[in-house]
Amino acid sequence: MATRVIYLELVSSLTAQRIIQSDNFTSYKEIEQNLNELVRETHRTLTSKRIEWKYITPAAP
Repeated sequence: MATRVIYLELVSSLTAQRIIQSDNFTSYKEIEQNLNELVRETHRTLTSKRIEWKYITPAAP
């Protein structure tokens, strides 16, 4: 039995360059494609519904 693990971490900002580094396992390449499509679809949906992010001030709780 083979076991693989994927570790995902949410980041609180985009101030630093973020990467995902892995071997060339086929499933990882498929996951990359799926994640990229999810991002594109989310962007299309937000844009088509004219949804905007509104942030509170940085010092607010």
